[in-house]
Amino acid sequence: MREILVKLYRFLFHNILFSCLKLFRTDDKKIIYISHYGSRFNCNPKCMFEYIQKHYPDYSNVIVMNGETENMGENVKIVKYHSVSFLYHLATAKYWVANTNLHADLKPKKGTVYFQTWHAAGAFKKFGLDLPDNRQNEKMSWKKDTSNWTKMISSSKNIIDIYSNACGIDQSIIHPIGLPRNDIFFDDNNLEKMKREFYLSYNIEESKKIILYAPTFRDSDIDDPLKLDFKYLEKELKDEYVFILKLHPKLSGYQFNLPSGSERFLINLTSNDDIQELLLIADVLITDYSSVIFDYAISGKPIVFYSYDLQDYERGFYFEYKDFVPGPIVFNQESLVKQLSDYNRLYEENYGNTIAFAKEFNACFDGKSTERAVKLMLQS
Repeated sequence: MREILVKLYRFLFHNILFSCLKLFRTDDKKIIYISHYGSRFNCNPKCMFEYIQKHYPDYSNVIVMNGETENMGENVKIVKYHSVSFLYHLATAKYWVANTNLHADLKPKKGTVYFQTWHAAGAFKKFGLDLPDNRQNEKMSWKKDTSNWTKMISSSKNIIDIYSNACGIDQSIIHPIGLPRNDIFFDDNNLEKMKREFYLSYNIEESKKIILYAPTFRDSDIDDPLKLDFKYLEKELKDEYVFILKLHPKLSGYQFNLPSGSERFLINLTSNDDIQELLLIADVLITDYSSVIFDYAISGKPIVFYSYDLQDYERGFYFEYKDFVPGPIVFNQESLVKQLSDYNRLYEENYGNTIAFAKEFNACFDGKSTERAVKLMLQS
């Protein structure tokens, strides 16, 4: 019975109500920004919003944000996802800026520009229509939404084929202009300022380097998605490093205990909305199959791939994993610690491959992707 009521509610909300609201006049200077379904406002939509607010003050902006937020300035409204206000502004805004797919029944009216920025650089693990056949319903919904996309940006031209197939869209609407969120890597003054402020905020000794551990999620449940003994890591690494955890949003509810007294070594920042800031201040990234490698590689700093379940990972990849990744692969904690034991060697041995990888998967490499994205959207 509950399932029937949910389906009825969704039909009335997404189909009937949204269709009625589309009868209102379109505002040619209204932009609505949807980042992660309103769970947080960051990534490419936020970068585009900030640029438009500064350079195009005559446009009105609607931000989808479910939680509390600070005053975002003039000409800005905040609405919650799944609210009537959200549907009204979606129905009347000329421009939609989103970094995820939307509900399949939210079909924009003619003349609306549905500008898809996506939330990942490069192409690593499979997604969209390339997912396994046992996720057919999900794929059908995905295809229904992607058919409405007007333009999509990607981090580089060499992944256009992958995005076209995975999204079921024509290559002509994919524009490899780089991702707005990565412009910040090219602002050296801001990088230094952010790092100083971070060290002060968390009382980190200036001599310490920062490890960022950012694993992706698994589609299947496993008891321990981290596979780390924090006491062991602290014993081996505390003299040189501070260890920061940033789990994928889908792992944010995972319960684990940090050893008491380890606060100076282990910092859990999973609740931070924006991983980009952590990528900027980290000296080394540990991950597995996450697309953050395409962003972080711009820094030229080392990436260690802790791939303890490589043989069992169910998603599959677009490239041969062992030949593709620009850093050492390890399968246990002992090997991980060994790689980190000599940072200078780790950096020097991998810098060339890391920068080459970054340039291959990040177009232009000039810090002007936000400007290009905004102009591309408004030219529609």
